Amino acid sequence: MYSYLYFITAVLVPFTSAQHDIIASSGTGPGPSQNASYFEEYNQSPNATGTGYLRGANTSFSNPWTADPVSWDTRINVTEVQWIGNQTVTNTVISLSTPDNILAANSSWDTCVVLFTSIPRNVTVKGQDDTGDCKTMFTDDCMNSYTTAIESARVAAARRNATGACGGISFSAIPDQCAGSLLVGSIAQNVTSNQTDGSAWMFESSDAHDSTNLTCFEEAVTRVWPMMLIQSPSGSFEGGSGLVTAQMSCLRARNVTSGSKEVDDVPGTGNRVVHGGWALLVVMGAVGILLLLAYAGGKLAGIIYIVNISATQELLCKYRMDTVNFEEFGSAKQRFSPLVYRVKNSCQQEYES
Repeated sequence: MYSYLYFITAVLVPFTSAQHDIIASSGTGPGPSQNASYFEEYNQSPNATGTGYLRGANTSFSNPWTADPVSWDTRINVTEVQWIGNQTVTNTVISLSTPDNILAANSSWDTCVVLFTSIPRNVTVKGQDDTGDCKTMFTDDCMNSYTTAIESARVAAARRNATGACGGISFSAIPDQCAGSLLVGSIAQNVTSNQTDGSAWMFESSDAHDSTNLTCFEEAVTRVWPMMLIQSPSGSFEGGSGLVTAQMSCLRARNVTSGSKEVDDVPGTGNRVVHGGWALLVVMGAVGILLLLAYAGGKLAGIIYIVNISATQELLCKYRMDTVNFEEFGSAKQRFSPLVYRVKNSCQQEYES
């Protein structure tokens, strides 16, 4: 009755053997928490850098709405961190800086930053020459519609006394004006005054890999990070409603330091297969598991969580696996919709672009 367990085991064993002693992760600070100080030291000598800005309210004023807007400085560093033997870890760090105490510690306003993490490849290509205003990537209608939606969502969240990052705003809906440009996927975090001194705010690190494999570095350097700064009165100040400011900016590590590899283009499908041969096995294995589960009557539904949803989504899209029959996945809708439909819906626009 469990004969298909052998297939799953056979698929997963190569995954395990391909893993290293550190796995890809993200979070606050300079790097993985168990090695934060080690990563912080390497971050001081990045291989690629970039700077940007965010326009925000001056919360040092008692009524920031009446003060002139101020500019936050944003910075991104990409560093190849030496690991065990000939291995390295590609570490991306984003930092925030606000001059002249414009983000006051005792302010009656809440401040948060949202990073958009799911950008289709064709939009990333467009963003390679973006100057920071995101206009090469997104239309004015898209940016205006999204910021308006965020502002409205913040007001609504305040009225229902929601709590959480950015005042409990929901970021699940993408405006129609942004269809094909933004996919569902973001990181939202409240920002306090001690996180705007230019030190590492958040990081994203790769798996450990051979130092001659530059795919992770190429992807990190060409990746564009759309960011949105959202500020509004806290719930204890005028109910937190009615006054919201949201501004979008785009950040990329466009400046490669002397001695580091210049990256001319966004890595394509061919590059990914050549530099990481086991990645194709991951895709085929993940698809195989999905199809197997679809026909298994749900008996092994728990195994669905073995597959990393975001990684599966990314790889399916990047490999342009047009032969995958999503209608077959559809037969498993009731049992596996959390995984199947996230993959299908998130990839659909990328397939059609």
